[in-house]
Amino acid sequence: MTYAHIDIPTRSATGGPWGGWLRAVSARMAERRRQRLDRAAFRNLLHKDEWVLRDLGVTRHDVEQAAGLPLSRNAAEELRRLALANRLGGM
Repeated sequence: MTYAHIDIPTRSATGGPWGGWLRAVSARMAERRRQRLDRAAFRNLLHKDEWVLRDLGVTRHDVEQAAGLPLSRNAAEELRRLALANRLGGM
């Protein structure tokens, strides 16, 4: 018996006209997940003692303010800015 080999073009899950869109959605979902995990780790500062926050140059209010920012904003950068303002203003 003879078998014929026929090449059938296949599309990958990310190929074709929707491939770029699927990659973009997947990348955005991964980025949002990373942002949520980062923010959850940042919120751990809220459980620290006052002396730890003072050593960092921030107040609990500063941490709460930064933690309440939209996920698209970097809470750590905002906290760094607040710490600098506290140092310049005498906290």
